[in-house]
This record gives sequence, C-alpha cells and structure tokens, in this order.
Amino acid sequence: MAIFYLLFGIVYTGLLVELLLLWHRKYTNPLKGFESPMVSLLVSFRNEKDILGYFFECIISLSYRNLEVLFINDHSNDGGNEVLQGLIDNHPSLPFPVYILENKGIGKKAAIDTGIASAQADLIFCTDADCRVPENWIENKLGHFENPKVKMVGGPVMTSGQKGFFQKFQQIDWASILLVTKAGFEINSPLMCSAANLAYRKSAFLAVEGYQGNDMILSGDDEFLLKKFVKKFGPESVVYQNHMEDLVYTQPQQNWRSLFDQRSRWASKWNTHGSFNHLLGSIIPVLFQFVFLSSFLLMVIGALDLWVFIFIWIAKVGSERIVLGKVLQQYGIKHHFFWFFLVSVFHPFYVIIIVFRILFFKNEWKGRRVFSNI
Repeated sequence: MAIFYLLFGIVYTGLLVELLLLWHRKYTNPLKGFESPMVSLLVSFRNEKDILGYFFECIISLSYRNLEVLFINDHSNDGGNEVLQGLIDNHPSLPFPVYILENKGIGKKAAIDTGIASAQADLIFCTDADCRVPENWIENKLGHFENPKVKMVGGPVMTSGQKGFFQKFQQIDWASILLVTKAGFEINSPLMCSAANLAYRKSAFLAVEGYQGNDMILSGDDEFLLKKFVKKFGPESVVYQNHMEDLVYTQPQQNWRSLFDQRSRWASKWNTHGSFNHLLGSIIPVLFQFVFLSSFLLMVIGALDLWVFIFIWIAKVGSERIVLGKVLQQYGIKHHFFWFFLVSVFHPFYVIIIVFRILFFKNEWKGRRVFSNI
C-alpha cells in the first residue's frame, strides 16, 4: 500500500512537470506580409442585458477594421435585444458594421449556425458576451491562417477578479484547464478548446457540416467542432495559441452553485465524443482525485502511514503550486502559496461533487436542459 502511494505521488508530479514542458513549447505566428482579410465576429447572447454595454464598448475598441460583428439573439427575454439596438443607434460612426440577428433555432449552436449563414467572411471569430477581448485580438490570430492547412485557432480564457478564495480558486482551476488544453494540441490529440476565444474558416465549418450529429446537445459548440476539424483535416489543422496577447478574460461565476452548474455542464459531455482519448482524458483526472481522497480515509483507519500521507500531499501541493503558478504568471497573475494550498486540498472534493452532480442531477444551461433542445 505504501509503495503504491509513494509511486503515485512521484508519477503525479512527473506528469505535471511534463505538462509544463508542453505548455512552454512555442508556436511561431507568421505575421509578415499577411493581408487584412475580412473577418466576421459572431457573438451569441441570451439574457445578458446587464453586461452588453460593457462588452459592446470592448468590441468597438478592436483595432482591426476589415470586420463585421454579428450579434445573434438567442431568444432573450430580459430586453437585451433592445439594449443592444440602443447602443448601436447611439454610435452612428461605428468603425465597422454591427448587426443583430434573431436565432433561427434554439440554443447556442443554432445561433452560431444563424450567424454563419449571414457571415460575409470566410474567417469566423467567436467569443462570448461576458468576455473582454484584447484590442489586437484579431490580428494576433490572423497570422496562423497564412497557412492554408490551418482551419482553426484556439486561445486561452481566464476569469477576471482575484477577491477572496472563490475567485482565486476559479483562476487556479482555469490554469489547470489551460494546461491540459495546450498539452492536447501539442501531442496532436486535442481534447478541448473554448468558444470564448476561437477562430476558424467558414469553409471548413461547412465542410464538416457544422454541428450536425451533436446539435441536440446544447453545450459543446467548441469541443464537438474541434473534434470534427481534427477528424476531417488532421491534427495539424488546429492550433492553440497561449500568448499573453491572445488572452480573453471572462466573468467569474458569482457563487458556488453557478460554478458547479457550469463545470457539470462542461463535464457532462465526457462520454459523447466517440473518442477513446477524450474518454481517457476525462476519467484519469477523476481517478487521480479519488486516490488523493482515499489517502485521508486510509490514514485515519491506520492503513496508511502518516509519513506516506504527508509525502503524497506535499508532492501534490508543491507540484501544483509550481506548475499552475507558472501558467498564471505567464498572464501576470500571482497568488500566494496559501491560496494554492487551499485549492489543492479542496480540489479533489470539488471534482467528486461534480461527478456526483453529473450522475444524479439534471444539468441545465440558461433555463434549458443540456441534452435537449426543449
């Protein structure tokens, strides 16, 4: 028993170090001589009236000018559509055209389909209405599309705000998500990306028939599309750029319930991709957390020596502090060791709660069932 846990602590540390090495691999973004093609930016929104004003100001501050912005209203009932129209009317000298479309279906995937059908450009950029994108966000991605083999470019997303344990927990948790995301791209087996920071070719979207085959699952407009691109065009067709200049900030969840709802919704797709690598990538992290939690029980009942228990938790806390701390530092975010310690101890319980919710509760998103178009 002791040998297993000792080896487990060593292996876990080694895996995190390997992920960090993959994180630091650089991908050259060729920008020289690239023309300024037209870009269509798609933004689906639903019941987000209170943040549309801030987001609108962020979007019209983008430095790229050969651009059209298409907001797709996904059946909002909070007056957000009227708010957005008012913002457009109050800016008669917009730097590029901004349109509001009504979703022809139900859900975000249908909203993106609606936007794609109206988009004038072949290069499609996507983000969410609760995000803040850098001023040079579009230019930072365009260089990759010089290569005709590149069909999709993903980028990092991070929550804003560092008040107290809850917001710090979200940032450290996001660091682990970014770390695994980048590693998947580097080993030519991408597992996930975020629609809050995504660009792809409209022609490629149409070639893979968009969301056909998974359109009944309201969530996953990013991951399912990523897998389709890889299957159709090969892993070299997708790129993940983790530069500071490409970072998109999103609003942190406001309470634990909303955070668990969000993460449960994301994780609920674990067995719907038809990919063994994705299935394995979903199960292994959960098993790791079960092992860490089991050490508490075994130590309490005397089946595990105290020094072994201390060793594996020092390995966990220490390696996560170093590796996830490096990821956050790349984006100018620093947290004291104390916060990493708290997050590291709490995280296994957090993961198990999410697993429990997936297995025994119905997941909803903006008032809709995740696995239903009702």
